[in-house]
Amino acid sequence: MTVVSMSEREIGRLKVLARIEDGRLNVAAAAVELGLTRRQMHRILKAWRSDGAAGLVSKRRGLSSNRTLPVAWRELVVDTVRTHYHDFGPTFCKRKAIMSLIGNAEVTPSCKVKVSRRLHSP
Repeated sequence: MTVVSMSEREIGRLKVLARIEDGRLNVAAAAVELGLTRRQMHRILKAWRSDGAAGLVSKRRGLSSNRTLPVAWRELVVDTVRTHYHDFGPTFCKRKAIMSLIGNAEVTPSCKVKVSRRLHSP
């Protein structure tokens, strides 16, 4: 027997799928109950029928985010901040560090570099 770690949402889906299999619920009603489309519900039902409970578990679990920056870039930014901008506030510090690393390119608030607050000591 395999142990499967599931979130509350996945457990809820499992219970609804069991009701579909028992004939107590149809796919359209199950989709409404879970806030999904019928197409998504059929996809989940197919995964459950082929892989069991493991088919409901997110395939992305345990993987890093697509938005993760390389460790070398983060270390470069942290080193730059500690060397040149140690007395700046966190937001201004981030912008100045990025501008010095990538030139005078436009730096927007949506910039993906995360500078740890522990670097800022007022």
